[in-house]
Amino acid sequence: MYIQIDQNLPDMVSYHNASVQLQQQDARTEQAIKDRAQKLRQEEADADGSDVEDPDTALHGCVVDPPQTAMNDIREVNDRMERRCDTGSLQAAYAELNTDQKRVVDRVLSHIYDRKDQNALMLFGSGAGGTGKSRNIDVLQRLVCIKLVTKSTLAVVVTAPTGFAAFNISGSTIHRTFCLPVEHGKPADYKLVNAEQLTVIRATLKNLALLIIDEASTISSLTLRAAADRNHVQ
Repeated sequence: MYIQIDQNLPDMVSYHNASVQLQQQDARTEQAIKDRAQKLRQEEADADGSDVEDPDTALHGCVVDPPQTAMNDIREVNDRMERRCDTGSLQAAYAELNTDQKRVVDRVLSHIYDRKDQNALMLFGSGAGGTGKSRNIDVLQRLVCIKLVTKSTLAVVVTAPTGFAAFNISGSTIHRTFCLPVEHGKPADYKLVNAEQLTVIRATLKNLALLIIDEASTISSLTLRAAADRNHVQ
């Protein structure tokens, strides 16, 4: 299956590889800074016998900030999507939806624009492959964007569990969006972010009106719980 995707969708593969390389680069940069800081502290300690500096505070501010870079990536994805939000093509895309697809779009939009209802709408949409779920996501994403998004406001975020799925819907992975670690072969070591990192995430997503999670059935309850726990601080 992967070989077929690799051959038929080279742009999607490139997007996935770029995402992996970015995460690896962040990790290597952070580790290199920590290693250099440790070496400098050891050299200073050997020279004058002073106490070794706390590694958690050494070179504070120089370490790559994963939440900040993740939020910047989400804004960049959103900016690219905004450039596709022209009214003419959007009206045509909505007109091409079938009755069930329009019912979903209308239900979500009516809830977003109804300021009297303060409760979150949790809607699960399912269907066999090829029934138009991605088209629904595209139209919803652009309709909310064209009505609510400003230069300083992020009103809609679209996520998926993998880079391939995220590329297909012009979104970001759920791990990148909520700054969750990615583990292979074992359960991820999910930890609460600190207060400073949480502030960065909340500041970016504070005006969020719509969160779409594609391929939700393939996401573990552990991952969903960790994403929800981003409302809390360690």
